[in-house]
Amino acid sequence: MDKSLQDICERLRGVREDIRGLILFGSAARGEQAPQDVDLLVVLAGPTMEPRERDRALIALRRALGTDGVWVDLVVVTEEGFRRGLENHHPFYLDIAVDGVVLYDADGIAALLERTRQEIASRQIRRTDTGGWEFPVPYRGRVPLSPLDNVTWARRWLEDGERDLRAAEGLFRLGLYDRSVTHSQQAVEKSVKAVLVCMGQMERSHYVSSRLRALLAEIHESHWREQLEHLVESAASLEPAAVSSRYPVEEGGEILWPSERYGYEDAEWALSLARESLTIGRGFVEWWVEEDDNP
Repeated sequence: MDKSLQDICERLRGVREDIRGLILFGSAARGEQAPQDVDLLVVLAGPTMEPRERDRALIALRRALGTDGVWVDLVVVTEEGFRRGLENHHPFYLDIAVDGVVLYDADGIAALLERTRQEIASRQIRRTDTGGWEFPVPYRGRVPLSPLDNVTWARRWLEDGERDLRAAEGLFRLGLYDRSVTHSQQAVEKSVKAVLVCMGQMERSHYVSSRLRALLAEIHESHWREQLEHLVESAASLEPAAVSSRYPVEEGGEILWPSERYGYEDAEWALSLARESLTIGRGFVEWWVEEDDNP
């Protein structure tokens, strides 16, 4: 183990005696960069933890690292939550199962990861070229991916996207056009994710249009293929806003703030794409599980 990582682990264990595991994950675990900006999962003993209790634990752990640990991103989870995440095939935990490097193991953490890797192989779950996860799902089939099946996952994405649309509409009325664009982009992104998860694709990135574009040939019905092509174009048009509507970006040698970049017409356009995308997403998901093959 790198000496700096070893020091980090010792500091963390000095704060919480109930740490059951420390796992390096993300790009550093995959060997894509030196451990100068790393992600670390902290597994605490216990069945559950209230959100405020988790926040207090995270604050205490970060305080122990001090300024020497500003390059470390910590994620705190209980042992039971860690186990459930692996069993439920949550994409975040699938990433950790495949990429994770166990730095400290007090109670079978490495064995849990190995068991999950074996299950990934036996169920033919695979990582996509965009870093998401693909589950075997038959055409227009309904299959459990975790405690939720693919259609339930899709409907939950759409419900969340509807909330983003309402937020975008409210912010538009207040004249906060950049923030309205943020939520419109999210509504479109979640519409795409709803379609993808119907097809067994679970993606965590903001940039999902290319993944759906690659799957269009698998849709046999021309009506829905055309509808999804429209959804792909909407998502691709708004993907830059996933960052530029929230953070200042450099453009032409100047720093451009979101409020300077997005105005009334931009927000109105983004809202129209959000409404259309959610309509397409809802229709597709319901068609996916209809007995009638006609759109």
